[in-house]
Amino acid sequence: MKRMITQRVQSLLMIPKLSTPMALVLLFGVFLTVFIMNQVQVIQNNTTLLKSEVVPAFEKSTKNITLLKNISEHLTFATLTAEEEMVMEIKDDATIQENLLDILSHNETLRVERVDVYLAGFQDYFEAARQYTLNSIRENELSDEGETTTQALLNKYNQVYQGFIQLNVDIEDEIANRTALIEKTSMRLVYFTVAYIVILAIVLFVTSDYHVIQAQRKELAKVNRNVQNSLEYASLIQEAILPRQQLMNRYMKESFVFWLPKDTVGGDIYFVSELESKEEIIVMVID
Repeated sequence: MKRMITQRVQSLLMIPKLSTPMALVLLFGVFLTVFIMNQVQVIQNNTTLLKSEVVPAFEKSTKNITLLKNISEHLTFATLTAEEEMVMEIKDDATIQENLLDILSHNETLRVERVDVYLAGFQDYFEAARQYTLNSIRENELSDEGETTTQALLNKYNQVYQGFIQLNVDIEDEIANRTALIEKTSMRLVYFTVAYIVILAIVLFVTSDYHVIQAQRKELAKVNRNVQNSLEYASLIQEAILPRQQLMNRYMKESFVFWLPKDTVGGDIYFVSELESKEEIIVMVID
């Protein structure tokens, strides 16, 4: 009974040792779940922004560069051919302004600078270039002042063109940054998930070993209990064949016996036998 209680206590003491790492793994699992949900949300948000705002803004910015070149070519051709109607038919300026205004409205997401400056610069350039082209067609000649204006327009065009190029580069950098963030976040998810799987596998392996050990311990306890029962039964037999103290007191009134086995069954034993004369006894000690 005492041994069963001891084994039960040991088993109960072993449970916290196993439950502590398991609890830590579960706690880490909860943390990992929250972390994964957060990181997945980051990936989804950035993917959505790339598809809905950043990439379309890059396409519009790239298109603005092409439209700016088209406007310059149309104005130059209109000047050379003296066709005023060609100037009036130019509509690309509205598209450029619309694209820039759209980019400006999403500037918090795109995180690009000077869009309003690029817009104002383009409006100033287009209005000046358009008016200059119309005046050139109507006057049909270029004065010295006209040559100066041509150089000024060329400078404005170059400024607008370089601004559009810079805007395109800035948006492209934003695409690269968000793409890198998505890739980094995805790799972080993979690393954390693999780490959790490895830790969980280790804990499960240790836990499974514990159950095997517990099963073996129960089997050993059963065998030990059977052996102990046999020893206790043998001890009863041994005590039964030992002589009674009354027999010794009859012949040796001041005698006593101190017999204390080290284990359940003692290795030493003694016998007392009364002779036929009933007046003497024989004491035998076996070691």
